[in-house]
Amino acid sequence: MGRDSLEGLTVAVQGLGNVGYDYARRLRAAGAKLIVTDIDQVALERARSELGAEVVAPDAIYDVQADIYAPCALGATLNPATWAV
Repeated sequence: MGRDSLEGLTVAVQGLGNVGYDYARRLRAAGAKLIVTDIDQVALERARSELGAEVVAPDAIYDVQADIYAPCALGATLNPATWAV
């Protein structure tokens, strides 16, 4: 992207377990806007209240406008059904 900062970028984080939440926290500290999803409602509310994240439904994460997609939950989430160029 030709930049050395995450300031102002939007990152879509799929999965807010131990790794995903810590990653989201670091992204937010670096100035990124967060759009997050998970099946755990407690994790979603925590991200909303602590990180100011926008929360979307699990199947909606593929359609959000984001600069970076961070799959932190399931494997094989990038496939012909989810990836449109």
